[in-house]
Amino acid sequence: MKTKKIIAFCFLSLAFIFSSCGGKIERHGGVDTPDAEKKLDHLVILEVFYLGSWQDGYTQKYTDPSTGETHVSEVPGAKYQTNDTYIKLYNPTNETKYLDGLALVTSEIVTTLPFSFKEPEQDFTKDFLGVDQISMFPGNGKDHPIKPGQTILIVASAGNHKAEVVLDEETGEKRPGNPLSFDFSNADWEWLPEGYADGDDFEYLPDNEKVPNMVDIYNEDVQFQNVAGPFTIDPRKTDSRGIALVDLHTDTPNNPEAVKEAITNRDKSKPVYWWPYTAIQVNISNEFEGAQICIALPKAWCIDAVTMSPKSNFRWLAFPKDIDKGAFGANVSHKTQFAYTKEELGLAIRRKHDGLKFVDNDNSSFDFETVPASLSDWQKTAPAAQ
Repeated sequence: MKTKKIIAFCFLSLAFIFSSCGGKIERHGGVDTPDAEKKLDHLVILEVFYLGSWQDGYTQKYTDPSTGETHVSEVPGAKYQTNDTYIKLYNPTNETKYLDGLALVTSEIVTTLPFSFKEPEQDFTKDFLGVDQISMFPGNGKDHPIKPGQTILIVASAGNHKAEVVLDEETGEKRPGNPLSFDFSNADWEWLPEGYADGDDFEYLPDNEKVPNMVDIYNEDVQFQNVAGPFTIDPRKTDSRGIALVDLHTDTPNNPEAVKEAITNRDKSKPVYWWPYTAIQVNISNEFEGAQICIALPKAWCIDAVTMSPKSNFRWLAFPKDIDKGAFGANVSHKTQFAYTKEELGLAIRRKHDGLKFVDNDNSSFDFETVPASLSDWQKTAPAAQ
């Protein structure tokens, strides 16, 4: 983010007062009354595993091919890489839905940083979802059904994270498998683009040709900061963002370039376009002002959403208040990627079930709970909950 420091301004009181967000919202706790009669007619985000797994320490050996010497090092326990994260979608209705042309997006707004718009007319938060990543399901309209009562698993990298990984074939350097992670070899989708393999974050995790790929449509970091990488969720970013399932209203989901062109235009008469704004954001001690740009999606295109935020750091809503009035987090506080402890990792957030149906009050504070990450219900098709 390009920023410049301006005169410090006391903004922190807004961090704890959410009257401007609509409804009655407590810090990390919604008080909306559940609607027991509400029936879901849409796909829902069932579970999000975004923190990742712990990997116990291990001894690493490799042989220097030039000298023949064997080197041994002790690798301490730490967070396992970045890419054993997943999202589960569920169909709670009594009719078959289709993924073609739908997309996963992440919010432009960071929930842990209170901010305002320099000019009121720049505010997109009432009518639009400001997003910084878009990953789309391809298809011709009805190629990818999700049946009533079916759960599908979408992962970053559809590999077996429990298996040993050879880091260097020449030296024999290896990384042991992680029993606390998952075997995603048979996942339904992976959000890594087709053919994506080596990279700073996804090294040693080649594309699984047996698992269909989502299509990268937009990534703010790639577009404006020349940072390589596809759609991603991990603690560095997504633990303080919203994730939404949206309908891109495209007739050409199998033509990604056409979708990208439609999404990234500058014509304000179009339903979707680059939205420029100047944000005033506040961290612990300073206020910053910076020119920003995001994609603005009409909120009517949103099918379902969830907002993640560390429990002690929730400051701001990620989406319009009638899309999501709260936030929920598997972690208590935001940390750097590899600062998490074994006890803090391996947890997901999951949509609550009231005994009859899954809860959806458009308030993540109320609708979600913390659970151990698990694949136990994946691919099960049962009578729809509604």
